[in-house]
Amino acid sequence: MRIACVWVVLSLSVACGDDTTGGGGNTGGSPATGGGEVGGAAPGGAPAGGAGGEAPTTPCEVHCALLDSLEAEADCGYDGSGCVPDCETDAAADCGSELLAFYACFDEQPSTDFACVDGTFTLQGGACDTEVGTLTTCLQQ
Repeated sequence: MRIACVWVVLSLSVACGDDTTGGGGNTGGSPATGGGEVGGAAPGGAPAGGAGGEAPTTPCEVHCALLDSLEAEADCGYDGSGCVPDCETDAAADCGSELLAFYACFDEQPSTDFACVDGTFTLQGGACDTEVGTLTTCLQQ
């Protein structure tokens, strides 16, 4: 499992793709933590915007479309160019189903629950604690 998954668990934030901001500890799209609110995507999923303008259909496409929509609103510096392939790689690795369960929870949260830090979006509050706990347990085995 790639380091990004461990960062997800430790910081409750998600980003995939490349971070062009060069923020500390944020290599390869690893998430960062922080505060502040951003607006954007509606709760319950991401807007249409998959390949060729089609609606996203896979869990990774849905997750990455949400991150793209948050970026459109917040201008956070997030670069999601590698998001879908990175997500698919992580989902195929050990603990992939637990990671996708966390992403599904993350993707259902209202846009006001996200903060932008160093090109990533961090989930604020206690939402998805159960999924984080399950993923953490899996990664520690």
